[in-house]
Amino acid sequence: MRNKLFFLALLQVSLLMVSCGEKKQEAPAPDAATEEVTPNKDDASQTDAEMTEESEAAIDSKIDNIRKVWKSQSFEVEPGDITPGIHEFALAFCKQYPDYEPNECLSSYLISPSEYKEEKTGYHINDNKAKGFISASSMAQYTTASNFCYWKRKDDHRLFAAWLLEEFENGGDHALIAFYDYDVANDLMKPEPKLTQMVEDAMKGFDSYAVNLPIDGKNIELIGYKFTEEDSAEPTSYQMIWDGQTFQLKK
Repeated sequence: MRNKLFFLALLQVSLLMVSCGEKKQEAPAPDAATEEVTPNKDDASQTDAEMTEESEAAIDSKIDNIRKVWKSQSFEVEPGDITPGIHEFALAFCKQYPDYEPNECLSSYLISPSEYKEEKTGYHINDNKAKGFISASSMAQYTTASNFCYWKRKDDHRLFAAWLLEEFENGGDHALIAFYDYDVANDLMKPEPKLTQMVEDAMKGFDSYAVNLPIDGKNIELIGYKFTEEDSAEPTSYQMIWDGQTFQLKK
């Protein structure tokens, strides 16, 4: 009888211990997601820098893509039975770089002017064929544009200029001035990067710059801008003087 009572008592103790063990195992673990973590200042700074780099990288600049290749790419003009002018030169350039939206719109206009609709494309065409100038410019707060002009040279060649500009909301503007020599004998547009280098050397000390291709006259105006603390810019003007063959830079 004593042995039976002792066995029952031992069994109750064992069941109690098992029950307590199960309760301990079922107790919820601390929720890691609710734990307060003190942010690391270095990590936050690095994150901000990475976000800035990603934001800049997200800008898809077609002008930068053109900049990488234009100096090494000559192309033909298709004048047909006429002496080529600004329409033929601009169309040849636009066909060479069709991914840039103003070029695409200007191509559409030059191929079929009567069917071109500015309200549909969002690009205004300034066509001054008689003075050797044409442009396509976005009708938006931030400008995206292609501007073209040409000059007749003393050696019977032509000098063609393309001024491309992309303005972005964050201020990261992209621009390119490209010059080409057109040889009448073989209908070939050949890059002339020395004049581009002249402009970029003159403007390298500025925060931004603009190129005004002429509608009236022969000279090109360059305007360099230095930003000030008052959220404005101080302009400095230069003139590229046409001498019948090339340009001479004067301040």
